[in-house]
Amino acid sequence: MPYDICDDEATLDVIETEMASRGITQAYIDEQRGAAEKQMLDEMKLLRQEGEPLDARQPDGSTYLHVAAANGYYDVAAFLLRCGVSPCVRDNDLWMPVHAAACWAQPDLIELLCEYGGDINAKTNNGETPLDLCEDSTTRAVIVTVQQQEARKKRLAFGVRDSRRQSRKRKKFESPQQPTANTDNPFSARGAIRRLSLRDRSGMTLARLEAQKEQTDLLRSWSKEDVSNNRPEHLVFGPF
Repeated sequence: MPYDICDDEATLDVIETEMASRGITQAYIDEQRGAAEKQMLDEMKLLRQEGEPLDARQPDGSTYLHVAAANGYYDVAAFLLRCGVSPCVRDNDLWMPVHAAACWAQPDLIELLCEYGGDINAKTNNGETPLDLCEDSTTRAVIVTVQQQEARKKRLAFGVRDSRRQSRKRKKFESPQQPTANTDNPFSARGAIRRLSLRDRSGMTLARLEAQKEQTDLLRSWSKEDVSNNRPEHLVFGPF
């Protein structure tokens, strides 16, 4: 719209006056600006309902996601990404959607694409990264911030892997030095199992020991009774 590209104050006054006389409000302007995105979003939803692929390619290899990224259609791009369209799809020149967003100064789209796995450092067939293709200072600042965040994530991930490797190495070298006293401790779980196993092997379980003790006590009691019953009466020595 002329309103968007005019920088001269006097000309802007004329344009705004004419717009007001025709009843053109800011709400109407916003509605017209969003009409193209709304139309594309409706078309994408219809394609999905009909089972059509949302990553279909144009003759130049570009996809709907490339178009949404270049035009700043945030809702369309978000819909496509939620539906599983890859943020790393390339056209015939090896441009990803993030390259299109960088070239046409769409910082919000750059952040969105990278949240879904877009490669902020990807190169085209000419070796250009998104930062190389971007001339807008605000968008360049966003790209640099995303690059720093990605680098930080990689460092943290490497640190976790490295610490795990070091831990495995320590365990590997420390394992031969681990004390074996626990296996010989008669009060440990293993010791109890070992004692039980030895008793079972010799047939001397606790139940058997108690049974043998009861049998021995019973035999002893019987033996005492037999002795007392068979004992001769007191002999009386004297004349008959």
